[in-house]
Amino acid sequence: MKLLLLSLLLTLTNLFISFGQDVIINEIMSANETTINDEDGDYSDWIELYNGGNCIVNLSGYKITDDISNPEKWTFPQIELLPDSFLIVFCSAKDRINGPVLHTNFKIDSDGEDLMLTDSLGNLTDHILPVSLSEDISYGRKPDAAAGFFYFDFPSPGKSNELSNSLHFSHQRGFYQEPFKLSISSDSPVDEIYYSIDGSVPTPSSFLYTDSIEIHNRNNEPNIVSNIPTTPDTSVFGAFFWIPPPGKVNKATTIRARSFRGQDATSKIYTHTFFVDSTIYSDYPYNVISLVTESSNFFNYDTGIYVPGVNWSQDDPLWSGNYYETGDEWERDVHIEYFTNTGQVGFFQDAGVRIHGKRTRRRPEKTLRLYARKEYGKAFFNYPLLPQRDLEKYKRFLLFATFGSNKITIIEDIIVNDLIRTFGLDIMEYRPAIVFLNGEYWGIHSIRDYQNEHYISSIHSINKESIDLLKDNKSIVYGSNEDYSELTEFIQNNDLSVDMNYNFVTSEIDIDNFIDYQITEIFFNNYDWPGSNIKFWKSSELDEKWRWIFFDIDSGFGNYEYNMLTHATKEGGTNWPNPDWSTLFLRKLLQNESFRELFIERFAELLNTTFQSDSVKEHIDMLKNLYELEIERHIFRWGYPANKTEWLAGIQLYLTKFAEERPCIMRDHIMDFFNLNEFDFNCDTSIADSSLSYHFKLFPNPNNGKFTIKYSNINHGYYHIQIINSTGIEVYTKDISAIGTKLNI
Repeated sequence: MKLLLLSLLLTLTNLFISFGQDVIINEIMSANETTINDEDGDYSDWIELYNGGNCIVNLSGYKITDDISNPEKWTFPQIELLPDSFLIVFCSAKDRINGPVLHTNFKIDSDGEDLMLTDSLGNLTDHILPVSLSEDISYGRKPDAAAGFFYFDFPSPGKSNELSNSLHFSHQRGFYQEPFKLSISSDSPVDEIYYSIDGSVPTPSSFLYTDSIEIHNRNNEPNIVSNIPTTPDTSVFGAFFWIPPPGKVNKATTIRARSFRGQDATSKIYTHTFFVDSTIYSDYPYNVISLVTESSNFFNYDTGIYVPGVNWSQDDPLWSGNYYETGDEWERDVHIEYFTNTGQVGFFQDAGVRIHGKRTRRRPEKTLRLYARKEYGKAFFNYPLLPQRDLEKYKRFLLFATFGSNKITIIEDIIVNDLIRTFGLDIMEYRPAIVFLNGEYWGIHSIRDYQNEHYISSIHSINKESIDLLKDNKSIVYGSNEDYSELTEFIQNNDLSVDMNYNFVTSEIDIDNFIDYQITEIFFNNYDWPGSNIKFWKSSELDEKWRWIFFDIDSGFGNYEYNMLTHATKEGGTNWPNPDWSTLFLRKLLQNESFRELFIERFAELLNTTFQSDSVKEHIDMLKNLYELEIERHIFRWGYPANKTEWLAGIQLYLTKFAEERPCIMRDHIMDFFNLNEFDFNCDTSIADSSLSYHFKLFPNPNNGKFTIKYSNINHGYYHIQIINSTGIEVYTKDISAIGTKLNI
């Protein structure tokens, strides 16, 4: 009888272990971007099982499925789940049961689908109904094994859901006209909330939230980060050195909050930026970007990316400093919030940031490169950052500093990119923005494309893996330089005046792209080229022809008399700005008569149209007016240019004067370089009768039948205009009043 009773007890115990109804699905995630990775480094969907009972449960023969019609879709191996313990199963479709990490043979649909767990006898032990989940949001029981489900923005795979908490702000980030009290609440009554106002990550050493936080206009509070030098001392550095703002800059309030249970964080970090001013909705002419980060990420002597720091050397003052360090080790965490100038929230997310550029790295205001990565939370910036592009997401983008300009105009690079948009070249689009760093006004920056393999893939709708992207003297940015090296060798060793050789090169190069690229750089006098700032690419998904990317003409304009044709075709150079390798392709291609004719004809066409003086000046004026809206506050922040008057004078001296004088100088250079007796560009487009001193200007000239006549020095009265073509036939006639200065025909 005792033996029978013992046997019965053992049987009941085994049945309890086998049928353990205490094993349930405790938490799921169907859009895992950054929360937890598997043994392969992949961020797969996952399910968390929890044994809420008091006994060990052997899961051998248990099954889980995402298909109600197939309850035995995936079977658990021999594995025991201890009481009050958790088991993560990756739903990756990798189907692995022989290892320490389990993987099902299916994935979870992020839009939602049934999940069913059955025991070894086929009894249903748990059933999760379909639920749609966003990136890195989990869905689970709280408390563990309870009937109630919650959404968690601080998931806890393999841990108790009691440690998952969410915070709630009484006011959304954005623009406010009046001060207010900000309240922060928690889903967990036992957790404490800590917050910071200086960009630092909250810890139990930060401010303890006990009552509402006063959010008000902080413009009259002392500057903090704006008073941190970002270049070496002026005595060793010279031009473009940092100077502090002469007064208090505009400010916002940044709140970063997190909940803790003891020393353990129980929520993610919440970051909100608030702008308060009675005139806030008219304060800023551009969209506003708030960057929030640990101050040490930018300004620490050893680790700050924005300062000279430990890596600056007096022996090499221009090319050393923390800001010249590159690579993953010099990428820092940052939170970015994007607002329209009316206060609407565009997007907000954690991201990575690095310093970008060459000379601009050592200047007070620096260009920032922003990175969207899964490990920061989102793989893309899901927002149409550049309205000129039909793109809704970006992997990278730049916040371009105004100090890139060498001529105090801050707009020359943007002008040329805007001007040549229709050429079909890969350019850097732009959008002015106002940046705040840790709540302090950081001045005008321009949102620009970051031209890497992701950029090419997005713009041309091609697979990134099909791209070879090179820079300068065949340096690899992405892919391979093998094909380009072979092409270079062919061009070096063959006479391109021979059509067969030339035709081979045209099969490897997009000639129209190459000509437009060369002409643009030459016309706009980009002295820092072609030995620098060159990128080119091809794709096996397109025609496998090499194409050139246009960027960085901050060293352009200026000296309108400089002969860039001889500069760009110099042979035998060994140093910047035009070493021999950099001029090879153009020099050799110009040996061919067909290419020469194409080059000259295209140059004439552009001088008569896009590069015509009035066309260029129109773009200069448009962008001057756009950036003038914020220039005075920007000058107050950075002291560069010295004042608005200097800025306007610089535009007139370096840009407008260039636009007026360059076309005629360029014509002379072309005629001299190619030994031409005539060239299809009439430098003097004015038509004057010296006896009457009537002055007319027709543009564009030549034209497609639509043109404008500007006239001056004409007495009020009525005049007759007659236009006769080259064959003597009258094509237009009109009686006009001299009141006015322009006639569109």
